[in-house]
Amino acid sequence: MQPEVQVYLHILMIVGVIMSTPLIFKLFVLLGKVLVMTFWPVSTVSLEVVEEDGSVIIKKIKLSNTDDLIKNLLKAKQKGKA
Repeated sequence: MQPEVQVYLHILMIVGVIMSTPLIFKLFVLLGKVLVMTFWPVSTVSLEVVEEDGSVIIKKIKLSNTDDLIKNLLKAKQKGKA
């Protein structure tokens, strides 16, 4: 190969690496999120309710307890409408 062609190919490779760097970064961020969700899954939800007297109540509800979760969400929604 001629030296000019090698220089052009080298420049194209450098430009390609520079252009693909944001995509590679995003892929590693997504991979990290998947690994975190796999090894440390979310098991609870924190529900913050403001009472009529202005006090704030924070309830921590397990996602496996669907009945309690639904009851508290509906109660919070009713208080929000009133």
